[in-house]
Amino acid sequence: METKLLPEITEPLVVFGGPYSNLQALKAMHDICRELSIPPERTICTGDIVAYCARPGESIEFIRDWGIHVIAGNVELQLAANQEDCGCNFNEGSVCDALSNQWYAFARQQVTHAQIQWLGQLQHFIGFSIAGYHCVVVHGAYSETAKFIYHSTPWDDKLAEFELANADIILAGHSGIPFLQKQHNKVWANAGVIGMPPNDGTNFGWYLTLIPTETELEIESHILSYDYGTAAREIEKQNLAMEYATSLRTGIWPSNDILPGEERARQGLPIAIEQLSIPVMMSNH
Repeated sequence: METKLLPEITEPLVVFGGPYSNLQALKAMHDICRELSIPPERTICTGDIVAYCARPGESIEFIRDWGIHVIAGNVELQLAANQEDCGCNFNEGSVCDALSNQWYAFARQQVTHAQIQWLGQLQHFIGFSIAGYHCVVVHGAYSETAKFIYHSTPWDDKLAEFELANADIILAGHSGIPFLQKQHNKVWANAGVIGMPPNDGTNFGWYLTLIPTETELEIESHILSYDYGTAAREIEKQNLAMEYATSLRTGIWPSNDILPGEERARQGLPIAIEQLSIPVMMSNH
């Protein structure tokens, strides 16, 4: 699997994931980057441009025109391979599995041949150094694109991914719930997603900033406000899975099937993430 290598990053960086065909969220994310003076070359998307919402083709075009770095999520891989399911790794027969058949079929109808070709050119990983740390951007995990990794996932499982990726910091998406976790001089930073709330009873998406200073690297999670009402109405207008329109309004997922017990117990509870600051490494490695 291919890795896109970037030059060393010495200025602030934005990482976000899961636009999920939510054009309103994408436009809001673009506005945030403009307000922060973050150019496309320091903006990274962890994949799943296309999913539950109503504007798959337009979302792909918006990302392309923006010119940011993007890796292939499971949906991009499945669309590019002309597969008949989203490859989301939902449990067979689950609510999310059933709903995915509807939105994925809609997305396949909407995207153009040129867009499919572009998706097929996306690489699986992005690698770069910042503040002396080697970062690898993955969708779900290094070992498996659609693997679900949560805060409650055992650290030994995460450690195996760091070793596979040869990374100090892993920047991920896919699971839909943001978190920052540091152990053994390693950091796992899930940016969350912008196109759907993280099952916390709010209407926000989430994204990450990485800010290098002379002495430390600051890794911070942020909420993204956007016009979720319009995004929900567009789902309804296209007669897509209404459960996702409801999720945009209520902040609660249609199902907790994929969640471990710890994350399932936190449904409807607003997320608070303690930001991380780690000292600059004196030499690159």
